[in-house]
Amino acid sequence: MPGKFEQSFSQVGVPKEILTDQGSNFVAKSLLEVYKIHGIKPIWTSPFRLVENLNGTLVQLSKKFVMDNPRDWDHFIPYVFFAYRETPQALTKFSPFELLYGRRPRGPLDVIKEQREDAGNSTVRPAYELLSVRERLRQILEEAHLNHLEASERQKTQYNKKAKPRDLQVDDEAVILLPTGNHKLETR
Repeated sequence: MPGKFEQSFSQVGVPKEILTDQGSNFVAKSLLEVYKIHGIKPIWTSPFRLVENLNGTLVQLSKKFVMDNPRDWDHFIPYVFFAYRETPQALTKFSPFELLYGRRPRGPLDVIKEQREDAGNSTVRPAYELLSVRERLRQILEEAHLNHLEASERQKTQYNKKAKPRDLQVDDEAVILLPTGNHKLETR
């Protein structure tokens, strides 16, 4: 994995900080050494949040493509990733692409616009294909967002069924549950 980081650094530069969810692959000695050599400060977030949210979103997007395109769904996976990377996030109001590169990506709609502005260009079919892909991506993102909201509401309802109000006061004793590190994807 350290080699992949260094490959990434050659393409986008060396970051000052890396945000990680404490996955074992991000706290391995070899990677900590890469951080040290390159002067990177690791920032640890609570485990099981950011990456799992991203994976859930990508799974929802991919499911839609698989259902609609059972024969060639894998052809659209790069478009799924592009759609995610170019979509502004609710919290930051910027897309991951903009946050990484400081500019908007040139996407399918930009290509169509450029084709229309180019008077000598008579290729109509590729523009329609790009528009079709873009529209499907928009629909999928919209559906994924609705699915996410519904799932969040279901989880909240389920949690609230069993939740009991607690009236804790300053100096009350409490038990804190710390994660043990046993995770289904963790190496054994």
